[in-house]
Amino acid sequence: MAKAKKLDKKELKQPDAFQSKGEKALDHVVQNKKRYLTYIAAFLGLVILVQVGFAFRDYRNGKVSTAFSDAMKVVDAEVIEDKTQAAEAKEMTFESEEAKNLAITTQLGEFINKHADSRFATLARMHVGNAFFALKRYDKALENYETFLKDGDFAQFRFMALNNIAQCQENQGNTDQAIATYKKIIDESKTDLWKDQSFYALGVLYKKQGNNDESIKWFDKLVEKYPESGLKTKADKFLAVLRGPEPEKKAEEKAAEPEAADEKKGEGN
Repeated sequence: MAKAKKLDKKELKQPDAFQSKGEKALDHVVQNKKRYLTYIAAFLGLVILVQVGFAFRDYRNGKVSTAFSDAMKVVDAEVIEDKTQAAEAKEMTFESEEAKNLAITTQLGEFINKHADSRFATLARMHVGNAFFALKRYDKALENYETFLKDGDFAQFRFMALNNIAQCQENQGNTDQAIATYKKIIDESKTDLWKDQSFYALGVLYKKQGNNDESIKWFDKLVEKYPESGLKTKADKFLAVLRGPEPEKKAEEKAAEPEAADEKKGEGN
């Protein structure tokens, strides 16, 4: 086995290589102490700023959420025409639907202006659109519904907004636009929700245009695909009117029916 090499006195007096490197690094830090302290301070400052930013965001979101909740009280308010009952009510009330809808457009409109960049403002636009629709201000209703769809990602309300847009277009007399919107709902929706209403609306709109063939086609689709729909009865009535009564059978045809029935019985035996 090889013996370990002994260090002579000269070698022992030489500085250790690792110790020399460590001393050099320490000297570098000491000599550049100000620069390193500046770097550390800047990093800590950045961390603090990020934390303050998150805290402010959470605080702001909390304040906006509270403000939205307060603004929504006008949507949840009751309509009580009797002034005595209204005075006794603990919550906000209105004497008419018109007064309530006007208040919604005003109060939620102010909230939207103040918090325009928040998701709550986008959601508020849906309610403002509904209020304008009830007030028959279809231009303003359309404006809010379209902004809601453009700025928001509330998928659960998308087809409701599209349905409301189609109704606005219909009420404005823009039948072709309304038809296109209802077809968009049918094409894009992955569920049956809103589809039966769209089929029915298309049947009605085509009838208004005098296009009875298209009208019958959409009513037939409703009856066939959604037999449990509450709109089926109305669709059946439209179909009865559009198709008219069945032509009366001739006397010879009526006389032939019993004979045909007898022949079938005979074949069966």
